[in-house]
Amino acid sequence: MATREQEAIYGFFVLNRREERQPWFFRGWLVESARDLLEGFTEPPGYVTYTDDPGDYYYNWHRELNVSVRHLVKDKQIDRLRTAQRH
Repeated sequence: MATREQEAIYGFFVLNRREERQPWFFRGWLVESARDLLEGFTEPPGYVTYTDDPGDYYYNWHRELNVSVRHLVKDKQIDRLRTAQRH
């Protein structure tokens, strides 16, 4: 992610000091020039990679799309469907 000025945006996590909780928690989104980020790292963190195949990042419109109508209706997510239809 990047700002309009093309400054990188990072998810910022901090150590959780509460016992018996997850070790880290999300504090917020920071731009690469943020003081907390600059003070915590000598170099900015590298980019994350979820796959070696760049094609995995794009929707394959050749595959069938299955809509979970039961989820939309049962979980009262019908407004999400209406919003998606408008776009």
